[in-house]
Amino acid sequence: MRVSINSRSLFAALALSTIAFAPLHARPVVAAETTLVAKADLPASSARWVGVYRITLAERKDGAMVDARVLIEPNGQNLMGMLMVDQHASGITDVKIENEALVARVVTAEGKGTLTLRTTDEGVVGDLKIGKRTWAVSGARAI
Repeated sequence: MRVSINSRSLFAALALSTIAFAPLHARPVVAAETTLVAKADLPASSARWVGVYRITLAERKDGAMVDARVLIEPNGQNLMGMLMVDQHASGITDVKIENEALVARVVTAEGKGTLTLRTTDEGVVGDLKIGKRTWAVSGARAI
């Protein structure tokens, strides 16, 4: 089989990048251990919400659906996070656990809103309300 110079160069570049980035594989383990230590400071009702959730937002009015991610992380004895939709991210603040549901404030380009999530056997459900618009939320924990 004949290999062109470009193929060899590409192979060499890929091989070198694999070697160069190999030491970085240890980093996520350290980050995971740090997260676990930080979760120890949280009340159990809050700690169980820490993670990444893959969700679908379905607007109740016209049924338009959008895939999104919700990241919830510890911040001292509180929770904070981000709502990521397409290429945009919105901060999740003022997180509270009310009757085992996560209730938080979300600030988006469309205004301030409220995110409510509840756990089910299948994952999470809830809603996102921003102004007069309401989206049904459904999904599952990814991490």
